[in-house]
Amino acid sequence: MTSVDISARGLEKARALADRHGVGLELVRADLVRWDWPVATFDAVVAIFAHFPRTVRPVLHRRMLDALVPGGLLLIEAYSPYQHLYRTGGPRDLDLLYTAFRLQRDLAGAEFLLLEETETDLLEGEGHVGRSAVVRCIARRPEDPLTES
Repeated sequence: MTSVDISARGLEKARALADRHGVGLELVRADLVRWDWPVATFDAVVAIFAHFPRTVRPVLHRRMLDALVPGGLLLIEAYSPYQHLYRTGGPRDLDLLYTAFRLQRDLAGAEFLLLEETETDLLEGEGHVGRSAVVRCIARRPEDPLTES
């Protein structure tokens, strides 16, 4: 298992959680936009409240999808533009907020198992508590047509 984060503190928290549950974890400190993403390597890529400017998201999301083995899953949860109505956390810059439409466009060719904009109650640590507006996506990288039997 690999955890990539630009924040040393985020990696420390990931290490502590992995140790607590006896999970082996490779830590990589990197900016996901500049990171040299591997191709066809991961069974799953998970991005939870990892907000990026609209200008870099299409490329970043494509790298996430390409990093999956055929049949691998991409899970994304992020705040939607309606989050500003709740004031329960998340970016205030609207450019950093996600919509289902943009994710669908960014991940063209993926099989969507779930793609929704919804409201939910969050308890994600200090500053991210209460009713929230989120986008949730579970997408599968298609099987490689050249290797299907």
